This record gives sequence, C-alpha cells and structure tokens, in this order.
Amino acid sequence: MSEKCEYYNDKIVECGRAQRTIFKGVDSVLHRRSVFPLTHTTNQDIAQTFGALFRDKIVNIRNGLE
Repeated sequence: MSEKCEYYNDKIVECGRAQRTIFKGVDSVLHRRSVFPLTHTTNQDIAQTFGALFRDKIVNIRNGLE
C-alpha cells in the first residue's frame, strides 16, 4: 500500500465509528467548506431556510424525472 493510502486509512481507523468525525476528516482532506453556514439568528429563520432548501430539492428531483 502506498504511504498516502496508508495515511488516510489510519486517519479513518482513528475515527472509529464516529461518522461525524469521518465526514469532517474527508471534508478537510478535500478542502470542502460548509455549503450551508448557519448565520441565522432565530430558530424560525433556520426552519424557514431549511424548508426552502428541502422544497427546492424536491422541485429539482421532480423536474429531473420529467
């Protein structure tokens, strides 16, 4: 196994079963940032933004099926 593969394998093994930690590690390696930073001040704002995001995803899926 190459050193690079071994390094990443060790990182995943260190995380164990903590999926959140694994995903954070993958995002870090791939230099991904949060696509949806929570900058809202109230729970209502967060709920409305989530609802809009969810609605848009459904619309996009339906349009893709046509």
